[in-house]
Amino acid sequence: MTIPAENRQLPRAPAVVRRIEHSTCYMCACRCGIEVTLENNRIRFIRGTPDHPVNQGVLCAKGSAGIMK
Repeated sequence: MTIPAENRQLPRAPAVVRRIEHSTCYMCACRCGIEVTLENNRIRFIRGTPDHPVNQGVLCAKGSAGIMK
């Protein structure tokens, strides 16, 4: 016996826990401020901290590639 399509339960997407941590980039001596976004305790992406006095939200190519390491 099959259940009619209109009565089937749709699969639910797993819950995603997202948080943002603040740190400094280690790719060069400038130590720019970065915001690290984690989803389920895994790094999802990084970006520059907009109000950081050194980089003002901008990351160089080395800093942007830091997630790939």
